[in-house]
Amino acid sequence: MAIVAGIAFGGLFPQLYVVGDAGKTYHNLQLNNSLLNYFIFCLSVVCILDGLVAWWLFRFAQSIDQYLAGLIAMLRIVYTAFLLVAMAQLIGLYFHPLSADGVYAAYSRFLQIWSAGLIVFGAHLLLWGGVLFDISQKPNRQVLC
Repeated sequence: MAIVAGIAFGGLFPQLYVVGDAGKTYHNLQLNNSLLNYFIFCLSVVCILDGLVAWWLFRFAQSIDQYLAGLIAMLRIVYTAFLLVAMAQLIGLYFHPLSADGVYAAYSRFLQIWSAGLIVFGAHLLLWGGVLFDISQKPNRQVLC
């Protein structure tokens, strides 16, 4: 998942979106429309893998704390929902051709929504860290997957 996300955000997105320049962002989309396809595909793969990770985390952590396991998995799924809503901003570009300012606004909405989702993801990581800390404090505890 990290590799796919790295390709999407480290390789593809910078070739599409230019901070502060609607004209260049629009021009990049016109020249590299296939990059947007690849970017959305990569994000779709990340969403699927996030769902699988949420399920695995729940299965792993439920033997430690059923409530906490559910909360961790739910936060991961909520983060994934944020990412899906953010992706919808970019998918809309296929159905509603926009001006340079409209395209730039769609990319900006994507970033705003995804950034809000990262706050939820951070909460998920804090709780997961708590579970791992709990496991490290009780070395004799058996965890069943």
